[in-house]
Amino acid sequence: MSGYNQILICAIAVLFGVFTFDLLRRRRLNVEYGLLWLILAAGVLGVVGWKGLLFRLTFWMGARQPASILALLSLAFIFFFLAFLTVQLSTMTSRIKHLTQVVALLEHEVREMKENKSATTEGTEATEKK
Repeated sequence: MSGYNQILICAIAVLFGVFTFDLLRRRRLNVEYGLLWLILAAGVLGVVGWKGLLFRLTFWMGARQPASILALLSLAFIFFFLAFLTVQLSTMTSRIKHLTQVVALLEHEVREMKENKSATTEGTEATEKK
């Protein structure tokens, strides 16, 4: 990897980290997601910024080019993040289903209370007229 590409990727990672911090500061991004993105930016800085680490990883994994290791690490992160988001989505779906059922039960109870109150009021008015 050329020095220019290395500097460019590191600059993009730093800008991405600053952007993520800004989103966290303005509360536009949840901390749990922001932490994952910050770990990604730090990982990119570590792997790309330190050429020795990238070449060691390339050698240990038996690859020929460092770019293939970067692609593999990127793919691994994407799969990890998709699994994380799937778990979050499943959890939220269960919560929404439970809350919908609770709201339906509460609406039913309120309707019954209104009906009982109107029936009681009508019965009281009828006895008062007699």
